[in-house]
Amino acid sequence: MIELVSEPIVDLYAQVRTASERAEKIIDVVVQKYAAELDEFVQNTESYLNAVRDSDTQQFDDATLERMVLRLPIILYKVCKGLERASMDSDVSKAAVEIVKAQNYLNAPKDGTIPERKAHAEIKTADEMAVVDLTKHVHNRLKNKIEHANSLFDGLRKVLTARNTDKSVFGREQRR
Repeated sequence: MIELVSEPIVDLYAQVRTASERAEKIIDVVVQKYAAELDEFVQNTESYLNAVRDSDTQQFDDATLERMVLRLPIILYKVCKGLERASMDSDVSKAAVEIVKAQNYLNAPKDGTIPERKAHAEIKTADEMAVVDLTKHVHNRLKNKIEHANSLFDGLRKVLTARNTDKSVFGREQRR
């Protein structure tokens, strides 16, 4: 069998995966802090939908649907506060990187060339840059959760609106 990838590349990829997994854990902890209630709501909604699907009547309970439509915007409001915080963290971390990079540039060996001093400053600022990247990922993940939750809200609201329209126009409940 022909070896398609050399051993050093496989080792480097394994190192990248390990670093990525560590970053993922950090991101998960921060996102969970802001979005745990939303995640729980989505899980409960999925469980409810599965129970309806598996039931004999396959009927949605109007009262439950109304509670969901009322509750989800409140949860989204709280997650948006987390999104704003993540955005602020990102801005602050970017500013901190610039300060640390400038300080590292000034602390670079004075006999080095400008490109060497810049490289020195960038190497010494690698950890701060990683924090900037992590804050971007937290922001993006929260933003995506909000977008998906808004889609869920739209769907729930449409079902509730259709039911209310059926009740007011036809004077009866439609089987769903």
